[in-house]
This record gives sequence, C-alpha cells and structure tokens, in this order.
Amino acid sequence: MAFAAAQGQAERGFVTVNWLLPEGADADLVLVLDVLEHVLIGLPTSPLRKALLDSRLGEDLAGGGLEDELRQMTFSTGLKGIRPGDAQTVEELIFATLAELVRTGLPADAVEAGVNALEFALRENNTGSFPRGLALMLRAMTTWLHDGDPLSPLRFSGPLARLKAKLAAGEPVLETAIRTYLLENPHRVTLTLAPDTRLEENRNAAEKAELAKAAARMDADERQRLVDDAAALHLFQETPDSPEALATIPSLTLADLPATETPIPQRDAPHGQAMLLCHDIETNGVLYVDLAFPLDGVPDDLLPLVPLFGRAVLELGSDRHDPVTLTRRIAAKTGGISREALVASLAGGGPGDVAARLLFRGKATLDKTADLLDILEEVLTGADFSNGERFAQMALEAKSRVERQLAPAGHATASSRLRARYNLAGYAAERMRGLSQLDFLRALVDRTTSDYPSVRRDLETLREHVLTRRGLVAGLTASQAALDTAEPAVTAFLDRLPDAAPGKSAWNPITLPAYEGIAVPSQVHYVGVGLDLTKAGWTFDGADLVAVRYLRMAYLWDRVRVRGGAYGAFLQLDRFTGVAVFCSYRDPNAGATVDVFRETGRFLKEAQLSDEAMTRAIIGAIGDIDSHLLPDAKGSVAMTRRLIGDTAEARQTMRRQVLAAGIGRFREFGELLEKAAQDASVVVVGPGASMDALAAKLPGLARVDAL
Repeated sequence: MAFAAAQGQAERGFVTVNWLLPEGADADLVLVLDVLEHVLIGLPTSPLRKALLDSRLGEDLAGGGLEDELRQMTFSTGLKGIRPGDAQTVEELIFATLAELVRTGLPADAVEAGVNALEFALRENNTGSFPRGLALMLRAMTTWLHDGDPLSPLRFSGPLARLKAKLAAGEPVLETAIRTYLLENPHRVTLTLAPDTRLEENRNAAEKAELAKAAARMDADERQRLVDDAAALHLFQETPDSPEALATIPSLTLADLPATETPIPQRDAPHGQAMLLCHDIETNGVLYVDLAFPLDGVPDDLLPLVPLFGRAVLELGSDRHDPVTLTRRIAAKTGGISREALVASLAGGGPGDVAARLLFRGKATLDKTADLLDILEEVLTGADFSNGERFAQMALEAKSRVERQLAPAGHATASSRLRARYNLAGYAAERMRGLSQLDFLRALVDRTTSDYPSVRRDLETLREHVLTRRGLVAGLTASQAALDTAEPAVTAFLDRLPDAAPGKSAWNPITLPAYEGIAVPSQVHYVGVGLDLTKAGWTFDGADLVAVRYLRMAYLWDRVRVRGGAYGAFLQLDRFTGVAVFCSYRDPNAGATVDVFRETGRFLKEAQLSDEAMTRAIIGAIGDIDSHLLPDAKGSVAMTRRLIGDTAEARQTMRRQVLAAGIGRFREFGELLEKAAQDASVVVVGPGASMDALAAKLPGLARVDAL
C-alpha cells in the first residue's frame, strides 16, 4: 500500500501491528483492555510507547490503540516516519517488549496510574462540548446494536471493583491479557505503508485515461443524457425548500430564548502579585485548577518554543523525580495536568493588544488536592531540562504531529496563516501553532542533536520569564464548600512560586504576501480568504453574528458544499478585531471557492429573508453564544473572558443586538464585506499540481512547499 509523500519525507514510511480481539460484550474484559492500553501506551513514559520511541526507529507512535466501539475490538500500535526496511525491526521490538513485560511483570506504579486514570475519566464523564446524554447513548449502542445489554457499557463500578480486587490479590490480570490477546493471538496483521512521491501524478493520469475511455464509448444520445442530468441536478440545487417543507421541522421561537445570559459565578480573591478567581460550581467532588502565566515577557525568538516548553515542564522529570516516576505519579494522583497556549486579541484594544498566556490545567478529587498542588509546584519550580535525548525525542514527535495534520486539517493551517496578517494575536498564534511552528520545529530538531546546551538555556530563559507569580491568574472551580477548603492551600502554593519576571518584550510580526499557496500531498484543497473589516469602517454589532450564522447555513452551504462539492465551508468573525476568515474543507474547486467567498457581501446585500429565516438565524446565533458547558469548562471560560476583557455588560449588549437583528444591519454588513473583499488575502492549502492554475487566477501567488 502507498500514500502520497513530498520531497524531504519520501523515504519515510509507517508500520503498525494490528490485533483482532474478542467481542465487546464482556464488560470485565473491556475494562481490563482499557486499563492495559493506558498502561502500555497511554502515558509519555508507558513501557511499550517508551520502547518504541527510544529505539529512534521512527518519529512518533502510530496506530489507534484500543478500538472498543465495534462488535469485535481491535488493538494497534507501531511507528510512523520509519526508514525503508525497518518495519520488521519495529514488529520484533513490539513483541520483544510485550514478552519482557509478561516475564518481569508490569511496574506497580504504572498499573496504579492506568487504573486511576481510567476510573477518574469514567466517574468524571467529561464529554467536553458534546452533550453527555448523547455520549451515553452512543456508548450504550456499542452493545445494543448487536442485541446485547445497552446498559453494560455504562455499568463500570462492578467491573472496576472486580479488577481492583484481583490486582490487590496479586493476580497477573494485565500480564495474562498481554499473553492471551497480543502475544498468542494469531488473528493479527502487520500493516506497512510505503511512500510514493508519484502517487498523485499516477492517480491523475489513470483518472484522465479512464474518463477518456468512457467518453469514447458514448454516442450522442448518451452524451446528451449526461448534459440533461447535470442540468436537472443544477436545477434541484438552485430550488429552495418550500415553506411547507420547512414548516415540518420543529423549531424554537424568539420567545423561547432568554433575554439575559446566565452568569458564571466568579469571585475575585487578589493575592499579592497574583489574582485568584473562584467559581462556585457543583463539580461532583472534583477540584479544577487553572494557572494562566503571562507570556508578554517572552522574547520574540523564543515565542515558538512556548508550546514544547509547556510539554517539557510536565514530561522531562524534575529535581525530585525522573520522567517515568513523575508521569505515573500525575496519572495515579490526579485526573491529569494539561497545558495550552492562549492567544487572543483584547476587547476594545487595537491590532497590537494581545492576551497571551501559558495555561496549565489540573484536576483531582477533593481528597487529592494536596497531591495536585504538590505536583504542580514540583514541575513549575523544579522541571529538569538536562535530558537532551528525551527533549530531542519530544521535538521530533511535535514536528511529526504538525506535519501529519497539514493535509487532513488544512483549513486550520489556512485560517492561522490568514490571521497572522492582521494583528499581533494572530501572529503569535501562527508562530506557536501554524506553518511557522513547523519551520521552527524542523530547525529545533537539528539543534537538539548539534547544540542541546543552547536549547536548554532557552528553556531555562522561558522558565525565568514565564513561571512566576507576578501577573499570574489562577482559577479554581468547585463547590463553595470545596473552595473554602482548597483556597488556603492554593494561596500558600502561590506564595511558593518564584517572584521575578522581566518586563515586556517586543514581538515583530512578519509580513506575508497577499496570496499564498501551501503545497501538501493531498487530492483536495482547503481554501481560506481573509478580510479586515475595520478598513471598511466596521464597528461591531451583535446582528453581525446573526448574519455570519445565516451565511454559513445558507449561502456558503449551498454554493461551496452543495454545488461546489466541498465537505464543508465556514465563516468566523472576530468581534474584537473585525477580522473575518472564510475557509472550505476538502474542497475540489479552489478557484471557484475563492470567487464565492469574495462575492459573499453582494449576496448578503441582495438576500431576501423571510421572517422565519431570520428567526432561525437568530436562534442559531444565540445557540453559539449559549453553547453547552460542563463545570470545568464554565470555570475556564469565565477566566478566559476575564483575561481578554469580555465583560458581562458587553456580552449583554451583544445579546440584545442579536435578538433585535434585522435586514437593515444585514445590508450594512454585506456592504462592509463587499468593500473589504477588494483587499482580501487568500491562502490555499492543497496539491502542488494545482498551484500553477491558481497562480493564473491569483497573480503573485507565493508557493510554499510544506512537506
């Protein structure tokens, strides 16, 4: 089997070992395999993951791990970025590692970490923005679809208690599972993917030849039938749904929408140079801690290092524990600690005003509060950056993951690249997450092997600039009773953080061409068009969000998805900066989509909306504003709004304007879009073969070969 590859990656391949497992009707077995997956590959220092990555045979882990949503479960793991001829070596390494784990027994702390991590996830049931009820239904369907007990996947307490009892009694439950379902299981296949740099070219040639043969076999009547069918399809696409058909769809009315936003509880508790924000929200016995460290003191040249720095703080070990012990301790004592770079424009600010923070988010049951804070203090003040080999491995993984996302998530690359043109927040985000991040990581990979001492100095510099209590904003989310207990411990923790931070650093945005074509090994395009509405005289009105919603669900859906054949089309408006970004997803018609995006303003000026259509758009906009939030997300959202200056008063004004949206503002917004489109920026991510044709449409198109 082969996949398209570009210059620089042509010699790299992919290998996974894939096992077919028993059916998922046995809840006890499913739980054992879930724990086993976490123990083997779930943590950065899990034994099988570590053995594969330490081998340096590949760049990152491959395979999906345990798949338990189908009738028969599967397990897969391997490496991507392998050299030709190394597939068998990787396979042998996997089986040798599994055999050694069965012989010596799995480390006790690794098993404890796996059991705790799974139990925490099951009890918390954190589905993010996805509705919990729907998630439970989908989980139940894994057995229900096959005439099994629909409640079996939901009853985890019994299987969990039985597994814990067996482990406590010293039974080698997990080792037996490795032997039975992996080592001695003949129902497996090793899949190797070999890159082929001419794959796209050969496919295109074969498709053209096939079409030519089909055309040669047609007579005049058959050709006419094709023309007639295309015309009928076009007529069907152009014909709107009848009012009678639309009336059959259940819908809310404006009277059903709340006129005021439900506030998220937030209490300020200033503490020296830091600020504590307390959110009294019932969390079912879990404490959520968010730490937001300012990034405004980070030198411009170190800005791209921030994401990997955050990961290094959590995974390189500390002055108290080695990496393996530390990551297992985090999994055993907490619900996890994550990191994220927040970059956003400030409300009411200009293009150079930005809220930039490095966030560490931790969670634990209330009885483990002391453990969570102790671990946070350990990693924030004592992270050990001396392990150059491990950091080099992390840099290689990060590079590989960014490369891997370029083709399937090209819309994100296009959007990020466009936003970098308009304000400091967009520039900083692109340096840390976009194409610039990939360029930085490629250079960093080389530097980790040739001059790691200089890399370590950069990491130490970031720690000095970022991980201090000066300017730190900490968010706590739990019930009030839990907050009363946790708040003194958290303030004491804040007092133990370093008290030093340099002043602000100047960031220097890059100048990008108006039109860019980013070539990746893909058969489809991701088209982005960016507009700066402020140059057209725009000031925000909540009704603009209604117009954006209407455009997404009507004009863009119809023109780009239904007629153009793309999988999706989006429009996002930054209400603080006036930057509007259009993107298409898996799009076969890049040039036509650019025209559709540019003509959006004219469409909106001429659109004839019924009262029902306007009502639907308003309801959709309110739905976006009032998106479903679980307790941890409520606390994080409240803190983020505080950091960027999104006040309750401003949000209430926006809500009032949304509810009062009318055709007049739609017309005004259409004029602003049309005017701004005269100076639009365009970024297209897609196959290199199409860039020449795009250059004829977009004079001066700058081509970037990303892979």
